Amino acid sequence: MLGYLVLPFTGLLSPLIALPAVTFKYGAAAWAAIAIGQSIGMAASAVGELGWGLNGPQRVARATATNSYQILVLSIQSKLVVFAPLAVVVSASAYILSPEYRGESAVIAIASLAAGLNAVWFYLGKSRPWTAIVTDGLPRMIGVLVAAGLLLAGAPLMVYALVGLLLPCVVGPVLGLLVARSGLTRRCVQHRPRQVINAIFAQSSAFTARLVSALYIALPVTLVSIVSPASVAVFAAGERLMRLGLGAMASVPNGMQGWVGSEPDRMRRWNRVRSAIFLNVLLGVVAALCFGFLAPVASSLMFSGAATVPSELAWILALVVVIVSTSRATGNLALVALSRVRIIMWSAMAGAIVGVPAILIFSRLLGPIGGAIGELSAELVVLTVQIVGVVSTRRRHILLYGRLGSA
Repeated sequence: MLGYLVLPFTGLLSPLIALPAVTFKYGAAAWAAIAIGQSIGMAASAVGELGWGLNGPQRVARATATNSYQILVLSIQSKLVVFAPLAVVVSASAYILSPEYRGESAVIAIASLAAGLNAVWFYLGKSRPWTAIVTDGLPRMIGVLVAAGLLLAGAPLMVYALVGLLLPCVVGPVLGLLVARSGLTRRCVQHRPRQVINAIFAQSSAFTARLVSALYIALPVTLVSIVSPASVAVFAAGERLMRLGLGAMASVPNGMQGWVGSEPDRMRRWNRVRSAIFLNVLLGVVAALCFGFLAPVASSLMFSGAATVPSELAWILALVVVIVSTSRATGNLALVALSRVRIIMWSAMAGAIVGVPAILIFSRLLGPIGGAIGELSAELVVLTVQIVGVVSTRRRHILLYGRLGSA
């Protein structure tokens, strides 16, 4: 669990170091360009990631070392198929939407897209968080630290985009493959183009769930920038702090993916799911209280006073933290363990149908607070659909297999 706690903090600490350097040297305009580029790139990353992070960990948890490696190779090959066309789309979109630093925003969008190529999900499924830290978290931290130092020394903002964000996203997958391959004596079968295409179609439910959820998870900053440009800096500051906190909290559900997926007995696996849901709800409540009290002060320090989060915005986002923490367990753990990934897809669609117009309308009327209300609405709908899906599926399993269950 220590490894699972450290893993998200490598992603948490990096921007805490780099963003003050960015806002100190280039101000709120640079932060807005970065936020827009990352928002667009992260949304597209949900497409490029193809849902491997959703159902991949439990898939490799019970597989042999050789089969697991072949699944990892197949995942990266399938991701690369969609990466190139997506890179063109996200870079052009960021360039058009950013009022300043357009070139930098375009590169940052590509870097955020490339983040989806990582092999972190593989090592989470194998219960090897320290390997994920070395192969992915450490390169990211080193890249951002070097970029922050160069910015303070007078380097242009493009250095942050290239050295701090894009380069680590290239190094990470390469290291992940090399480490996973080490120690294997059996020659791994090369995947043919047809197999790669088939894998993309096989991931359709998980991929669709990731894609649609990106509309209300990764795109809120972009949506707010369309209808209320003056609200972007403050809203993006609150959003970033919330996502950083949720990233740190991801250590708990991430650590439970291999634990849940490795249990062959159906009933024991369900017992683990129930424990996971309880722990994630408790974690969400504690984290939300901390966020509500600390976000205004943290934002003032992190963004050098250029984008301070008001208390009202902080507490609305704190409610989002509770709901997201719970839905991570009901979705990524419970529904995946119950082989009902399709319900996750439907919950994401429902969240997008409610969330996108809510973010656009409320942010137009209420500014940053309205954008947060829109996000809250989306996440409430997602959680409701997932809870209904878990309860109904569990009842069906009891009828089919009995209370004792079977593998």
